[in-house]
Amino acid sequence: MRNYMRLWWHCTAISSLVLVMFLAAARSATAGQDAAGIVGQVTDESGAVLPGVAVTVKSPSLQVPEVSGVTDARGEYRLTPLPIGTYEVRYDLSGFQVIRREGLRLTSGFVAKVDIVMKVGALEESVLVTGASPIVDVTSTGTSSRLTTEMLETTPTGRVGFFALLAQAPGVRNSIDIGGSSANANSITFRAFGQSGESWQTLEGILTTSGKTSMSGNYFDYASVEEARVQSIGADAEMPLRGIMMAAVVKSGSNSFHSNSWFSSTSSSFQSNNIDADQAAQGITSPPTLNSRWTVSSDLGGRLVRDKLWFYVGGTRSRNKEDVLGAYKPDGTPAIDDKLSVWLNAKVSYQVSPNHKIVGFEQMQHKGAIRNVTQFVPWESRVFQDLWGSTAKAEWQAVWRNSLVTNLYGGVWYWHSPFIGQTDKPSTLDLTTQQVTGLTVSNAGASEDPQADGGHARRPAAVRRGARDR
Repeated sequence: MRNYMRLWWHCTAISSLVLVMFLAAARSATAGQDAAGIVGQVTDESGAVLPGVAVTVKSPSLQVPEVSGVTDARGEYRLTPLPIGTYEVRYDLSGFQVIRREGLRLTSGFVAKVDIVMKVGALEESVLVTGASPIVDVTSTGTSSRLTTEMLETTPTGRVGFFALLAQAPGVRNSIDIGGSSANANSITFRAFGQSGESWQTLEGILTTSGKTSMSGNYFDYASVEEARVQSIGADAEMPLRGIMMAAVVKSGSNSFHSNSWFSSTSSSFQSNNIDADQAAQGITSPPTLNSRWTVSSDLGGRLVRDKLWFYVGGTRSRNKEDVLGAYKPDGTPAIDDKLSVWLNAKVSYQVSPNHKIVGFEQMQHKGAIRNVTQFVPWESRVFQDLWGSTAKAEWQAVWRNSLVTNLYGGVWYWHSPFIGQTDKPSTLDLTTQQVTGLTVSNAGASEDPQADGGHARRPAAVRRGARDR
């Protein structure tokens, strides 16, 4: 309980740590890859460019009432960076009809090109553009798929991971998610066009993949994600590998309060039996029983100061317990594969001025799991995985003029996962049956660390034994 209280206070204190985090090394940061925007050119009916046109955008996603710009000598304009959301764009020039375009949706990393033709008319005349041609991103050369909020919430899945959705990205194949089983599984594993590994995963722009081995110990809280972008080919300089990039954006606050709570659960009642005659002859009469699988999640977002200071907090708790096929406890009952994961999130957005914005974010995670139990490794040789990790960032966005925008990240990603043995008996191995007994040095006493030995397990000289048990 003390660890969880520490976790909670550490997470919710992110707003006071924003300035401190700016002084941290930005070794895990990747800048600007999630920024959206609107660009284009304004002309008259003859095709002549129109400089001096006032372009104004409004959206509930903005912390200021509106963002505006003016077309340059070539009639071009650029409004960026903008948060993901739905926008209304207005074009004003004296002597021309006012043009309004509504329902313009910006997704993660999407720069929409909107060219407008203005007609001569009275100033009070206004034209609402509807049925316009689809907007495309002309700034990106990659093949990517956006998993929007609507897709994440309406696609029938276990609502605990992207596994069931990643297959919608061109050429992507991923691990199978059955009944929400991926919540406590290792980080996202997928491949595209025969290329596995070399993934590049970011959360709020912070890299959560080891630069040495592409290994990730991060377990995303999928319930906190507002949108994700999956890019399979044609990546630009923001991704130095040839694999798949996934960029996830966490929910933010707004001027109105919003909250979401949900609970999902399944049991062995929905489990099928595929035991055939050969397996039955070996004494296998039923598949591993699913004892329980549930996830509970809740979050809250809103404002502390209207148009100035927004917040988002949330947490998710997930557990998966199922029997291990062919493995038993000393009392004859089935051995249990037991995993528990907890995530806590906090995000603060502070609009210092119309042109300057500061964002602080942290996602803390904890996972406790029984490992190493199989039909060849007895219950006494199990180890307990005690993983703690965090992904955090501080970001400063500044718009100096139409042609100059700066975006500074400072980020940290870390995790530590010691394996704690549950017995002090010496290890033995039967060379004939491959049966293992006692404490297995190859598992207990080790610790996974993305920065240790190129991402491999780091083992102390002495094997530790702990009292972690379920």
